[in-house]
Amino acid sequence: MTKVYNNDKRYDVMIDNYRLFRDLASEEKEIFNLIQKNGVMTKNEILFKTGMKLTTLNRVMNPLEKKSILVQKCMGESTGGRKPVLYDVNVCRFYIMGISICSTHVQVSIVNLRMEIFYKKGFYIDYCNSCDEVIEEILYIIKSAYEELNLKLLQLVGIGLAVETGFWDNERISRILEEKLGCSVTSGNCADSAVTAEYFYGAGRNFENMAYFDCGARLKQAAVIQGRIMRSSGDNEYAFEHMIENIYGYIDFNEVYSRSMKNCGTSEKFILDAASKLGKSIESYTNLLNIECIVLSGFLIDFDTFYETCIKYIPERVSVKRYGYFKEDSVSVGAAALFLERCIDNKNSKYKKIVVDKVF
Repeated sequence: MTKVYNNDKRYDVMIDNYRLFRDLASEEKEIFNLIQKNGVMTKNEILFKTGMKLTTLNRVMNPLEKKSILVQKCMGESTGGRKPVLYDVNVCRFYIMGISICSTHVQVSIVNLRMEIFYKKGFYIDYCNSCDEVIEEILYIIKSAYEELNLKLLQLVGIGLAVETGFWDNERISRILEEKLGCSVTSGNCADSAVTAEYFYGAGRNFENMAYFDCGARLKQAAVIQGRIMRSSGDNEYAFEHMIENIYGYIDFNEVYSRSMKNCGTSEKFILDAASKLGKSIESYTNLLNIECIVLSGFLIDFDTFYETCIKYIPERVSVKRYGYFKEDSVSVGAAALFLERCIDNKNSKYKKIVVDKVF
């Protein structure tokens, strides 16, 4: 890994853009959230959704336009008379960084306010790599992207960080990144980040209740129920894996993967048994929480036998998305999405948003 010690003062201005969004009035956050989640809208469409008066809407939107958070994108289709103006979030001025740190891979993604990736870079890690080495490599990637993309012309809102449960201290990593880069960093786990990306911008955007399962060497899981992330005690993304163990006994998902790779007849019963236990557990979970959409991701889902055995237990009413919309980018994009949700947290908002809850 390349070492970098970054004391560049130009990063100090980044924190001001976090405050720009955080300090918006509640009505301004409501309008921003509505357009950011739904796409370009006319004022009439916004009035219909919000029930505001035109004078109120103009008063709310003017500061957002002056701050370049909202822009007039183009003219819409006319139903008679002048063509209406379409409003959008400013995807050309602001950006957010999302960083995912899993036990085998790290990724840095740079996204606009619509969570569209315009730069990403990752690297593999193993038990030989220390936390400090990984942080230095992340800083090197960020510094390189800053220069390569000429990001001084844009404005960073902040950084979202997702760290696999129990791997490294996400709070320590956040503090180091904040000190080195001079900007705000929020952190969470990988499954919560991935489900946030898919819920708002991907496979689950048309559903109120969805769940995300990452079937890798271990089973990570997260769910959003009517805008609430259902977190376990201690923010443990392996809680669902522990639940399966309590019912069926220990399942070595790493061993399932190894046997799937070998593709030998003696392993088929072992693989089918593990997939059946997972499928039955997901069936109970979806019925309990009225899950409408499920994303199944991770390298075990690559194997058709495992995937098809698992989904045959899932109720037909549930929409099952293999890999989801963001695929391998879901965690890093979700880390950026979670940062923005915390930044514009508006408890009075009537529209789709994330709230943190605990259920088990």
